[in-house]
Amino acid sequence: MIKSKSMLTCISIIVLIIILTALTGCSISDNKEVMQLKKEIDSLNKQISQLKEENEKMKKQLTNRENINQDINEQNTSNLDSTIKSFSLGQKLSFDDTAEIVIEKYDFTNKVLPSNPGSFYNYYQLKDSDKTFFHVVGKYKHLGTEEVSFLDIPIKFYAKYQDKYIYNGFQVAEVSGGSDLDAFAYAKPLSNLKFHVLIEVPNEVKDNGKLELYIKSSNDEYVLKVKD
Repeated sequence: MIKSKSMLTCISIIVLIIILTALTGCSISDNKEVMQLKKEIDSLNKQISQLKEENEKMKKQLTNRENINQDINEQNTSNLDSTIKSFSLGQKLSFDDTAEIVIEKYDFTNKVLPSNPGSFYNYYQLKDSDKTFFHVVGKYKHLGTEEVSFLDIPIKFYAKYQDKYIYNGFQVAEVSGGSDLDAFAYAKPLSNLKFHVLIEVPNEVKDNGKLELYIKSSNDEYVLKVKD
């Protein structure tokens, strides 16, 4: 497109030179003819200016497109650099200055209890027989400088079934030496909490197909293969 317009510009300039040469090499007595030629020259000058403006616009458009493509490529490269990291049970996961997490075990259950139930304790039970908890147990070390409600920690847990079905979970902490569960417990700086993640899933997730556990913060994401 730009090449064709550049050719038009060159042709116009050549025509203009021919006209000017004819004017300087001949004696023109007819004033009307001179005026007509001047009008044509003015018209050609306007066309040349318009072609130059269009060429500049097209150059800018091409430059913008190149910049956009470059940005997209940089974003794709960045996404490749921030790949999801695999982990295994017992492995320490680091999340910048937020937390260190170790996942100890997982199972499927309809009822979640504290590790060492006391005389009175909180527990979680599903009444829907078509569903179960994908239950995860681990340790959480809080690296923040101030205490934070365990429900508000900037770490998210979720399960992915068959590479497409997403199930979000919630976490509760053990308190009083593991004798109770408290959803509103506070994580103190550099303290360790034993915690449970409860992810409600259909029963078929327990028995069939691929299942993965994801743990994600704003900067890091890990995945554990539960079932292939």
